[in-house]
Amino acid sequence: MFKNNYRWVICALLFFATTVNYIDRQILSLVKEFLDAQYGWTKTDFGLLNSAFQVAYGAGLLFFGWFVDRFGVKVGYAVSMVGWSLAAMAHALVRLLPENASMQIGGRVFGLTALSVAAFGLCRVLLGLAEAGNFPAAVKGVAQWFPKRERAFATSLFNSGANVGALLAPAVVPLLAITFDWSMPFIVAGLAGFVWLGFWIRMYNVPEKHPSVSKAEMEQILSDREEGSRTAKLRWFHLLGYRQTWSFIIAKLLTDPVWWFFLIWLPDYFKTTLLLDIKNSWPLLVTIYGIITVLSIFGGWITGHLAARGWSVTRARKTGMVVFALCVVPVMFVTHFGRFNVDARFFEKMKTGKYTVEKTVTVDGKARKAKSFHPVDAAVAADLRPLDGRSYGSIEEFLRDAGALINPERKTALRQALTGKACATLDACLAAAGGLLPDDLEAGVKKTFETKPCSSADAFILAVGVAEAEKIKQALADCARDNALFWIAVLLIGLAGASHQAWSANLFTTVSDMFPKKAVASVVGLGGMAGSAGGIVFPLVTGVLLDHYRLLGNETAGYAILFTFCAFAYLAAFGINHLLAPKYEQARME
Repeated sequence: MFKNNYRWVICALLFFATTVNYIDRQILSLVKEFLDAQYGWTKTDFGLLNSAFQVAYGAGLLFFGWFVDRFGVKVGYAVSMVGWSLAAMAHALVRLLPENASMQIGGRVFGLTALSVAAFGLCRVLLGLAEAGNFPAAVKGVAQWFPKRERAFATSLFNSGANVGALLAPAVVPLLAITFDWSMPFIVAGLAGFVWLGFWIRMYNVPEKHPSVSKAEMEQILSDREEGSRTAKLRWFHLLGYRQTWSFIIAKLLTDPVWWFFLIWLPDYFKTTLLLDIKNSWPLLVTIYGIITVLSIFGGWITGHLAARGWSVTRARKTGMVVFALCVVPVMFVTHFGRFNVDARFFEKMKTGKYTVEKTVTVDGKARKAKSFHPVDAAVAADLRPLDGRSYGSIEEFLRDAGALINPERKTALRQALTGKACATLDACLAAAGGLLPDDLEAGVKKTFETKPCSSADAFILAVGVAEAEKIKQALADCARDNALFWIAVLLIGLAGASHQAWSANLFTTVSDMFPKKAVASVVGLGGMAGSAGGIVFPLVTGVLLDHYRLLGNETAGYAILFTFCAFAYLAAFGINHLLAPKYEQARME
């Protein structure tokens, strides 16, 4: 059935492994909102967990670069798959932590939030260590099974498993989490890894020893095999003496964090800036990764096609890579396409708008959270009439203006009650307000001043407005959100993600263009470690930056800064890569 084409069966195995790999690593971001609600995580906590994964992933790349070169692709991939499947399932054990869990260390008490972060951190470290074996093994597998002219396309095909994994995850993970609980996706993904392992052990070997490889296919695989396949084993330190190694390392350092950003933070971006939870944002994520999957394969194919038409490997690869870098630039405008319009449509939808109230109730002696839905008071729409005709570029700005107008009678009463009173603290303002604030608004006001002092009556009344809007913000957002315009943002993110994957496929292939097979996995490991180093810092910076802008009341601005970095990372990487490796040709290994 696969006469003269068995190498593409091997490519399919690499593709499915990469698919499982990326499903596993994306689960955390897709169940984040469930974990936020259960454990009270901040975005800094979430960024820390992802950085822990990257630290382990970087260390794992160094190990597996050596391990795959030493023991071969078959053993290396099998060890990696067993490790990451067990680590994925271990995440589910965190749900066994009781709600009142606490631990005292050195006189300091750590509650459920800290313990859950620590437990997830351990699981992410184990997952990162094991998942790191995927790309060194897959890239070396391609180098063993494919002639040079087919490697970019083969690499783009197996690398598209990252996109398919990211495509399947938002379609399946929320469904499993909602139907069962957040732990079920981790269990299912781990089991999928063991299913793949059975096929791998049965079907993989080096082409020279595989019974399914015909003589004609073997000749094709060996048709442009480089001389020097008997090169002595090269150490990492020795490889660092080559400019070509650094051309790969620096490009990975600058661009890998962008892909991690898309993979980790997009669900939160849609929830934070558009108030779309995972139940409503999964179609956007599926669309984004669908675009990435299709276009990235084309990106990997086109450079091989140009080479087949007579272009040199260097000209074909560099032309493709600079075009891909330019295609990422428009992503800097993404936040401009999340708009909230107060118009006739808004007021019409407000007639049927509903908001959710969540309360803790006791059932059979156990505390549970119960949700109830309530219609928005008709008076709210009347209060917001002064905003008619306005369009807002961020949800924060819209809610701030809406909060200043909702329930003017209460604000007038508060201002009268606070006039002439000493309102230099929150407690003083609350005491002066008397019974004018219901419990839910009082709780909202206290939350506003958790990280900053309440220094005046005006600040207190402004916080009351914010709490008024926060109470019904989902209804306000659903009625005002421009549900057509944000699809442009989806297309821009999809284009940027596809460009990254096409860039990455070609960048990986430059390693086998410039180094003998015995050095390929080690160079890929070094570059992957550099990418992980960027991935360690970037989630931490992202979490801290977003928490900072949350305190300032404008997380959308924080995301705008992050997307701008993503937009220009590839052009910077291409420039440095070109300076260090003007031509993609075999390095002279001493």
